[in-house]
Amino acid sequence: ILYIALTTLVFWLLTVAACVVNLIPYCEMSTASWGRILISMARKLIAVPGFGVTRAVVNNYTVMQAFLWALGLNLLMTFFMGLIVLCVNLAAGKKYGVMFPFAMIFFHWQFLGGFGFPYVLLKISPVSLANLMLLDPDARTVFPSHSYALIFFLTGIALCVVLALRLIRRKPLTASRA
Repeated sequence: ILYIALTTLVFWLLTVAACVVNLIPYCEMSTASWGRILISMARKLIAVPGFGVTRAVVNNYTVMQAFLWALGLNLLMTFFMGLIVLCVNLAAGKKYGVMFPFAMIFFHWQFLGGFGFPYVLLKISPVSLANLMLLDPDARTVFPSHSYALIFFLTGIALCVVLALRLIRRKPLTASRA
């Protein structure tokens, strides 16, 4: 469990570092204003698929707030998915756990122009809950709020940790055959 937490943290720190290195020429050093970031996106200087912000994000957050919310939600989502993989692998005794994050990512795609499922399903999609642009900061629409996303991830992580510990205790440390 600690290995999954450490791997999640290192992965996202390296991702942030790579983004900073690539985007430094296009952005000014400001944490309070969207300034050149929006101008760069409008001119397509930052041409990263899926990179963008909605008007609600710009109106409700500073750059640093949006960054910290997005990073925090993605850390929680990645840790949650890693724990799901661990739990499924422990329960099944095989390496089937990796199929579950792929299914979650596929489930998220349906909200981005896919199959037309109702928006209420956003509330059970971990990948969608980690997307700051799909959350409602004011909790006034059908989209889930930030507090809902935090409660979802923290509850899911706690349940997965408990389940993993129970599954680990159930399994023998060595497989002896008589």
